Amino acid sequence: QKTLSERCVVETVIDDQVITITAYDGKGRIVQERIATYAPNGMSISIQGISLTYYDEGPYAGNVHEQHIISYDPKNTSTIIDNQVIEIESYYSGGNDDGKAHVQKITTFNPNGTIKIDAQKIEIESYYQGGKNNGKVHIQKVITYNPTNESDIVDAQKIEIKDYYYDGQDHGNVHIQKVTTYNPKDESIVVDEQELEIEDYYYGGQNHGKVH
Repeated sequence: QKTLSERCVVETVIDDQVITITAYDGKGRIVQERIATYAPNGMSISIQGISLTYYDEGPYAGNVHEQHIISYDPKNTSTIIDNQVIEIESYYSGGNDDGKAHVQKITTFNPNGTIKIDAQKIEIESYYQGGKNNGKVHIQKVITYNPTNESDIVDAQKIEIKDYYYDGQDHGNVHIQKVTTYNPKDESIVVDEQELEIEDYYYGGQNHGKVH
């Protein structure tokens, strides 16, 4: 299965993916897939193996509940560089963002999955509509927890992503963002505000996709 995401202006490719479905469940739902993502110029930028579970009842019945995502070095596909579990806690219903993730919990492990290294809850407040950033996150609220004690909030931020890289090895990564940091115990108190331009990301190797 190959998918091409396009802008409203025909023939402007914003994403190019090859999706290989490797397993379905008894209801015909995808439970394992491998996704290779390419920049519009054909450069490999991401390879992921994904295992999925679904909501079986309630308002999100049939929607994805959890994704276990193993990311590989695109220059050496046998090397695991990232290991995450994403639990989608709620979806938007109605409006332009209908069916998109609203609140999700992201737990990050070391590559072999034995050590929890990060835990975050993300509320996506808006997505881009149209243009080269169509469907990408625009504004999100990020709460970071102590990975060994998730009742302990260590950081609270609102992030407005103003631009993403288009094409080339950094395609799809954040380019410019505004980050507002709050007091974790009182979000009415702003402790820092920055606008950041990320000039470069690592490509290939253990740090692939991380800010350089």
